[in-house]
Parts: sequence; structure tokens; C-alpha cells
Amino acid sequence: MTPLLPLLLLLATPAPPKGTLTVHGAADGDRVTLGFELTIAAGWHVYWENPGDSGMPTSMQLELPDGWTAGPLLFPGPRAFQADGLVTYGYADRVVLLSELTTKDAPRAGVVTVTGRWLVCRDVCEPESADVRVDLSELPARADVIERARALLPAPATAEDARITRTGDTIEIRTRAEAAELFPNAALDLATGSARPRFAREPTTPGEEIVKSSADLLLRVTVRTQSSGEPLQAVLRATRGGVTKDVLLELPQSDGPSD
Repeated sequence: MTPLLPLLLLLATPAPPKGTLTVHGAADGDRVTLGFELTIAAGWHVYWENPGDSGMPTSMQLELPDGWTAGPLLFPGPRAFQADGLVTYGYADRVVLLSELTTKDAPRAGVVTVTGRWLVCRDVCEPESADVRVDLSELPARADVIERARALLPAPATAEDARITRTGDTIEIRTRAEAAELFPNAALDLATGSARPRFAREPTTPGEEIVKSSADLLLRVTVRTQSSGEPLQAVLRATRGGVTKDVLLELPQSDGPSD
């Protein structure tokens, strides 16, 4: 007969976390950049700042020494996950989020307490969290990790990246690329009723044969509601000449071209 006590202890043992948090740091004068690295178990994923149709945004809450302030949490472009008709946005395997700490006159000393919270999902979802303490006078320096993460942040879009127009309730985004995806922020998701349109090939002149041209990709969305004053933004991921680039789009909230 199997002893009952070892069986009860086995059942009571908590499952190991599916995500682990490591905090890196890099100092530059009166500015400190923290990198929050989440390592995610194989087959699981966590969520972007806009999780999409379900999920929970990954967050990092900071308790700072006196005289220090923290900038917003910065996310690289996500990937899309699809299951049961739902589309969500997030990361698998590994992701590094960033935040910049600044001060005008406080010494680079004291402890930053980081409380990370995320939802990790596969067939089921599990909320997880971790607390990490960082001594500003003894930063866990990994400037290489932070620089690689900074290079993955969406850059501000230029006129060459996309042309955006809004006429009435319709927003059009045109980009010249072999492939393109759009990841809306939460305000745009709300404004478009969580529409999930795709880019389609569009002839640039009447009668042009798309198969023989470098015609634009066009995405058209309808703005059904307006958010509460938050900017309508999205990450555009476009592939041109075999190179994939993420840029941040600022979408107009009134008629007329974005430029």
C-alpha cells in the first residue's frame, strides 16, 4: 500500500513557475535603464501591453528611492497567437521589457523593488508574479542585454514606412512591402471594435497587374467608437527586401493625411 503522507505532500507541492524574472541594469550619468527579462517555459506565452481578445498585460511595478522617477514600460513588437477564434498578442520563449529611471539630484543609491505580474498561457492560463530587489549602487549590469532589447523597440514611423489617412470613420494604412502585420494598442482596439483586418495587395494605378508590380499593401479599418482621449497607436511590422522592421504608427483622430 502506498503511504498516504508522501502522496499528500506530492499533491500539495506547487507547480514550478512557467515564467522567471531577471532584472538587468545599465547606468549613464543620472539615468539608469532597467531591463526586465522574462524567460518563458516552452509552449507557453505571456502578453503584450494590449493582450488582444483575452489575457492580461504584463506589468512591472516599481518602488523607487526618493528623488527618482520611472518612465513608461517599453515593449518590443509582439507576435499574434490564435486559438478558438481569438487573437491575442504577446511573447514566447523570452522577452526583455525596459524602463528608464531618472533623477536630478539624488545619488545613485538605494533599492528599487520590482514587482512583476504576468499571465502565462498554453491550454490553460496561470497568473504569476515575482519580486526582485535591485541596489542602484550595485547594478546587475548587463548593458548588452539592454542594448539588444532597445534595438527591438518599435521606432517612430517615417513617411517611407507608411501613409495613413482618415476619412470619416475609415482609417487607411498603406505600406510598400512584401508582407505586413498590424498590432493595435488598447485604445485603437477599443475604437475599432477589436477588428482584426489584414493587409491586402492594392494596385497603385488603374489596371495595374499586382502580380507584376510592387503595389502597396492596404489595410482599412472602421472606427466605431472613440477612446477616452488616449492616442490611437499601432505597431506596424513590415518586411521589405527580406528585412523585417517594427515601427510605431500614430493614427489620426480627425480627417486628413497623417503628415
